[in-house]
Amino acid sequence: VILFKRPITSLSSAPLPGQWSMVGWDSQLSRYLPRVTGYPVGRVLWTKDLGEPTRSAPTVADGVIYVGAHFKVLALDAETGNTVWELETNGPLHYSAAVAGTNLFVGMLDHRLLALDRKTGNIIWEFRSQGPITTSPLVANGIVYFGSSDQFIYALDVSNGNVIWKEE
Repeated sequence: VILFKRPITSLSSAPLPGQWSMVGWDSQLSRYLPRVTGYPVGRVLWTKDLGEPTRSAPTVADGVIYVGAHFKVLALDAETGNTVWELETNGPLHYSAAVAGTNLFVGMLDHRLLALDRKTGNIIWEFRSQGPITTSPLVANGIVYFGSSDQFIYALDVSNGNVIWKEE
């Protein structure tokens, strides 16, 4: 029998209609939108210089685009491209953020997983692993999951960053 601490909430980064709130779109990472008919037609509304290239793909929720850039995390208004908030970091952000409830979860190369307030960019809590965070976080049932180059997969309580389990 294996017992785990139970998370305080049941938050999830699973997308609502019209949102792309985590890497791969859903918890199966299918990158598939089931109700799209025909091919989308697009035009450039705005552009934003994010500095040096990173591997961070944007996530979108409630009209805000969250994206990692070179030494910063940005929240941009999806319609105008205007900066909602900006958080400077200790290095480039190479992985996508995950949106769950009022939080944004971001894995950093400086060994930290940050829980940010989506509206302000303020840090709610941070967790430090023994190596750089090497995956985009995923949130399900009140647990944020991510991998690190310290050879562990972590499961943290989304409300406070406490370790629920870690597995080699």
